[in-house]
Amino acid sequence: MIKKNIINVVTTVTLLSSFTLPVQAATSFVDIDNSYAKDAIQKLVNEGILNGIGEGKFSPTGTITRQDFAIVLAKALNLDTNHVPSTPTFSDIPPNHYAFKYIEAAVKAGLIKGNEDGTFGNGQNLSRQDMAVIFVRALGVDATGKAANLKFSDAASISDYAKDAVAYAVELGLLVGDSENSFNPKGIADRQAVALVTSKFLKAVEKHKAPDNPNNPTPSQQTPPPTNGNTGGGGGHGGSTPAVSPMIISITPSSGSIVGGNTVTITGTRLAGATAVKFGEASAVSFTVVSDTQITAVVPRGSAGAVTVSVTTPNGTASLTGGYTYAATSSITSISPSSGSVVGGNTVTITGTGLTGATAVKFGEASAVSFTVVSDTQITAVVPAGSGAVTVSVATPNGTASLTGGYTYAAASSITSISPSSGSTAGGNTVTITGTGLTGATAVKFGGVDAVSFTVDSDTQITTTVPAATTADTVTVSVTTPNGTANSVGGYTYVAASNPSITSISPSSGSTAGGNTVTITGTGLTGATAVKFGEASAVSFTVVSDTQITAVVPAGSAGAVTASVATPNGTASLTGGYTYATASSITSISPSSGPVVGGNTVTITGTGLTGATAVKFGETYATSFTINSSTQITATVPAGTAGAVNVSITTPIGTANLTNGYTYVSAANQAPTADNVVIKGTTMVGQTLTGSYTYNDAESDGEGTSTFKWYRADDEAGTNKVAITGATSKTYTLVSKDEGQYIFFEVTPVASTGTTTGAPVVSAANKIVTKTLFISEVVWGDGFLQGIELYNPTDEDIDATKVHIERSDGGDDITFSPESGAVIRSANTFTIGESIYSGEVNFDYYEMMGFYNDDSQSIQLKLYYGDQLLDIAEFVPYQSLGRISGTVRGNTNSYDSAEWINKGQGYTDDLNSYTP
Repeated sequence: MIKKNIINVVTTVTLLSSFTLPVQAATSFVDIDNSYAKDAIQKLVNEGILNGIGEGKFSPTGTITRQDFAIVLAKALNLDTNHVPSTPTFSDIPPNHYAFKYIEAAVKAGLIKGNEDGTFGNGQNLSRQDMAVIFVRALGVDATGKAANLKFSDAASISDYAKDAVAYAVELGLLVGDSENSFNPKGIADRQAVALVTSKFLKAVEKHKAPDNPNNPTPSQQTPPPTNGNTGGGGGHGGSTPAVSPMIISITPSSGSIVGGNTVTITGTRLAGATAVKFGEASAVSFTVVSDTQITAVVPRGSAGAVTVSVTTPNGTASLTGGYTYAATSSITSISPSSGSVVGGNTVTITGTGLTGATAVKFGEASAVSFTVVSDTQITAVVPAGSGAVTVSVATPNGTASLTGGYTYAAASSITSISPSSGSTAGGNTVTITGTGLTGATAVKFGGVDAVSFTVDSDTQITTTVPAATTADTVTVSVTTPNGTANSVGGYTYVAASNPSITSISPSSGSTAGGNTVTITGTGLTGATAVKFGEASAVSFTVVSDTQITAVVPAGSAGAVTASVATPNGTASLTGGYTYATASSITSISPSSGPVVGGNTVTITGTGLTGATAVKFGETYATSFTINSSTQITATVPAGTAGAVNVSITTPIGTANLTNGYTYVSAANQAPTADNVVIKGTTMVGQTLTGSYTYNDAESDGEGTSTFKWYRADDEAGTNKVAITGATSKTYTLVSKDEGQYIFFEVTPVASTGTTTGAPVVSAANKIVTKTLFISEVVWGDGFLQGIELYNPTDEDIDATKVHIERSDGGDDITFSPESGAVIRSANTFTIGESIYSGEVNFDYYEMMGFYNDDSQSIQLKLYYGDQLLDIAEFVPYQSLGRISGTVRGNTNSYDSAEWINKGQGYTDDLNSYTP
């Protein structure tokens, strides 16, 4: 159980008002405009609690690990990180870990626990339920029993240790569920969510520090309890709890009419025993203490503007500055629904402000039939009869609010079409009626006879089941609505019922196992009550129309059977209409021959082909195939060798074969080709380029000894292009003569057999550059101020994700994550800073480098592009070293101190400003 109230830690440091963290200049991120936590992110970054990821990005949807959250928490609460134990609490967080002191400070404050195996969970992402547990624990409140208030649909999936804390965090407004009423407790908390909840937590406590206790006592540091095995920790509070001042978190609703009289809910902590509630200097008309965290109060009359709301309790007075706003005038913002029948009688919801005490509601000049003031922002009203678009007005003690054209009376109902417009006199079929103003329809009739049933799909559509008729005739269709009765033009035609018939069944054959679907075509099929194949009833069937039924075939014995359909007008049958196949067979293949390269499509005809699982040409499977029916398959022929092969089809009722059913025909041998010819590699003197290409041969002849050439020229067009002596392999190492030249690669494809030599193909040109990326400055200052500056002297931007820096101290390479999209611009510097640094220097990219862990020795840095070494520099503790002017490429042989200028300790003035 928790041994102390962590709220003492918060009130001791008075949070934001007494932070001693370094505050960096206001930062703007390019990826937070659409984030729901934009304001919180900006504030916390500017307060030095959070950092971006470089390149002007914050990555709001990126995840946050448990150790990084510990850093945020320790900074936010200004925990003591200078007096932490030398022996680590967790086996996976050693003293040289970048988050060690922050984690130990949070453990010492009783905020964070680890796992049963003695680990902290280094690298694990933070879950939403664990975030709730830690923040509620930091408030120091007793959340025991709050789990009973959980209303989320996935409440059962919240871990037992976290249920009370989640419920309390939701009650205080720190966390919310999603639009589907789910909390997603084990979902990963992203960076924007952590920013928003941290901001809410700090704002709440900042506003509600006890005003009469400016000198808060220093909290005792007690050892947190042993872990219970849960990542987030659990258990209740124990020991004695010092008195804590009350606080107000929120007021709902937060505004209302100046006449008062409306009820609001005040949410906070330590509200039990409240003796007074005030709005500004005016006492609430009345109030009720619902629980230790909630009070309902009736708002007194006030003047227009925002006022402070306060609650007095035995433990002090809590206040919320500007917590409630008296509205100066009434207004209407929306009406829902905003249209209805001319006869009125429907109910609408009017939304606005200052609606308390409304004395009249009008639609145009007509008063509402009745209305109810639900709250200061909502009225429900019964609409009177009317026509056209009208202004809606509400009269209140603050004046009259109106919304021009706020409500529209719909025109009379109409019918524009009926589909289908005819059917059997037997009825029972479904038709769709299209029109306008059909909402609220109470009756649908065909020639005065009520429809069997109907459904109002929308204001413009009704689906209905047609009743039977005694004679064939065209009748009027009518729909009765609150707007009147709409009659059809042209109506509905009843066609004299005739004996049903079956004209065809498709497909007309299938496996004895049944289960396949067939389409039965005929006449007079409406109202069918049974479908049979021989004496066996169909597994299921659907009457699509008067002329079509789809049915699932039952199992049967081999042979032809009569198919029958029973209807109210008789039974239709088709003798021998369906045949159960004893086995699959192939009768023909068209076309029956093709090229050895395959890829052409053939049609295979036979019987019992339904459910085919494989098609083969010889021993090779078809590239693909489609079952068109039980008698036909189309297949894409695979490659083969010249000659005739057997074709086979595997089905649930066996394998069908056609001996020598398909013949592969050889084509004239063609020469090989090459495409996609490009040059790969770093275009710098001393680097090796590789020619790349794709070899092709129509007959699949293997590649033989293809030949290669390399050329240099004055420009991309190949002016003065000459072959490079001795450059006849796929690779070429650049020499000084290539500087400023354009290089071309040529391949002549050669096959191992057949027509062996193809046409030569030349690549596009690659220009050889004489400059390359190098390290232009290294800065090692006090604390976390460690930075590396790179300079790109070339005329092309460089993808930073292909760059890395090796270090001689054995630390992890400095890399750039693919997600960052970092780019080192042409003729520009690019700076890399320690990720937990939050001082006045702004870097282009932040990386956890950890150089500050050991300042006893210099560290050699090696800059690479891919696997190509570009430069060697040295990182000296508490010195700033800058590259001499005129440098255009790095030193790849060894570190040369003559190339560097010592600018002193922590020198940062010319970062981002190197001039070659």
